[in-house]
Amino acid sequence: MKKCRLKYSASFYIGIALLSAIVILVAGASLFAPYDPLEANAAERLQGISAAHLFGTDRFGRDVFSRALFGGRVTLLSCGAALISSLF
Repeated sequence: MKKCRLKYSASFYIGIALLSAIVILVAGASLFAPYDPLEANAAERLQGISAAHLFGTDRFGRDVFSRALFGGRVTLLSCGAALISSLF
């Protein structure tokens, strides 16, 4: 019998690296988020992308990057729950 060896392209490894980085960032959101996702700061509302706010701020002055990280936790948990429930 012939062994089947899969050869992956460079884009496969880049995709795996990006996906792993996103999962690590979302899982460790409390370590990587620069601001509290619920803290409003009226002085910094509707700021654009900058070094202080990677994704800018919303109309209440909350950091969008921090909110995206913490929101990703919910998505990661629901995907994990769907995956586990599909096994049974």
